[in-house]
Amino acid sequence: MANAISPSVAPVAWVAVEKITQQVLWLVLFLILAPKLGPAPYGLLSLTMVIVGFCELVLTESAGEALLTVKTATRGHVGTANICSLAAGVGAAALICILAKPFALMFHAPELFLMFLALAPLPVLSALISSPVAMLKREARFRPLAVRSALGLSLGGVCGIAAALAGAGVWALVIQVVVQRAAELLILWAAVRELPAFTWSTQCFRDLKDCAGNVFFARSMSWCAGQAPRLVLGWFLGPAGLGLFTLAQRLTDVLLQILLVPATTVARLEMRHYHASHLGLNAAFKTLLLDVGSIAFPACVGLAAITPALLHAGLGQRWLGAAVPTQLTILTVAPWTYFYCATAVTMGVNLSRLEAQIQAMLGVTALLVVLVCSQWGLATVCASLLVRLTLLAVALLFVLKRYAKVDPLELLIAPLGPAVGACIMGAAVTFAGPFLAPVAGRYLLLPGLVVVGASVYAVSLCVFAPKELRRLATLLVQRGAPT
Repeated sequence: MANAISPSVAPVAWVAVEKITQQVLWLVLFLILAPKLGPAPYGLLSLTMVIVGFCELVLTESAGEALLTVKTATRGHVGTANICSLAAGVGAAALICILAKPFALMFHAPELFLMFLALAPLPVLSALISSPVAMLKREARFRPLAVRSALGLSLGGVCGIAAALAGAGVWALVIQVVVQRAAELLILWAAVRELPAFTWSTQCFRDLKDCAGNVFFARSMSWCAGQAPRLVLGWFLGPAGLGLFTLAQRLTDVLLQILLVPATTVARLEMRHYHASHLGLNAAFKTLLLDVGSIAFPACVGLAAITPALLHAGLGQRWLGAAVPTQLTILTVAPWTYFYCATAVTMGVNLSRLEAQIQAMLGVTALLVVLVCSQWGLATVCASLLVRLTLLAVALLFVLKRYAKVDPLELLIAPLGPAVGACIMGAAVTFAGPFLAPVAGRYLLLPGLVVVGASVYAVSLCVFAPKELRRLATLLVQRGAPT
């Protein structure tokens, strides 16, 4: 396809290694801790991370994202970004301490007070990490980031498991998060072998502030879209119900981080070669959608189909109430594919204000849907969020037509072949489950369903989208190993 982007194999591979390792380790830790702890501790941690996570990621990431966008990032830019991030981190830590008591009283959960205080240092740790992460991304050096994530999560997980076995309850999850972040900070600075710069430059601040402001707004709205509903659900359903919703969101995030983030992260860097009105941008966007959708669509449909068996085999009775909400939430990966690819375009061609507006739309609509539907239960909320995101994904392409001169109808139907194949595969896996269960048993059922799903999807692509099947095979071979 003319002028389309061919993703750089090594950067995409290392981002994929980071995300896959990160999500696999999380899944292993969850399978160890969740049956012992139950949904309520995860609900309590989820409530604290609504505030702590916002302060940790949104406030401190804005300067780091601005470093990615500025044309030339000097040491003055890095030093200025470090000062701004650290100031935001210290202020966020103080805000968390102030909100700890009111938040605990509001949700009638005394444990939240001490949990907030224990997690308050996280924004400061993230502030010290944001600039080196941004500079490594600018240079497409993703290997140190992969090592940092794997080692940090492993160390945090070991400490969390030890605490859980000692009967620490929800504090096992708190210890895991704090140790992980501290380990990541030490590992990253050891990798870059350079002391952080803290030098102020007014000119560098001016270079960064516009993009940082738009990124801050966009990240705030994105965080609201994913996290603000947790406050509402925690109020209506309590910590245990929120824990079930957290599982649904977390399994969905596993797919997003593994299937969408690596390709779109690198594509964002490569999209800088295009101007918003350049004709090649439409071809690049279409190619990115095909590459990502060919894998993301069958993965989300297949995982949704095997979710009940997965929960029954891995987590036990206390988590079975999450089955239907998890299936509905996992299916949102399909419309999210359009949003992640669109973000690669908007940020790549420096449409950060448009990205902020898109995230605002996502945040506001998510909060409204949850406020209206929470009274009818968790399954209704998840179904409504799926419908809302699908409609917004269609609207997004028509918005991009105005700003980036892309063809919305062409982009909408670009991954139609993989989508049809994924639906056929999902139906086959759903019907095959009852027939395989008596033969395969509890632990062989999941591998059997995976084999059925992969086979049916491959055959479906041969019939409905042979070109996409060849593209998918080539893509998987090219990204088979980092170099």
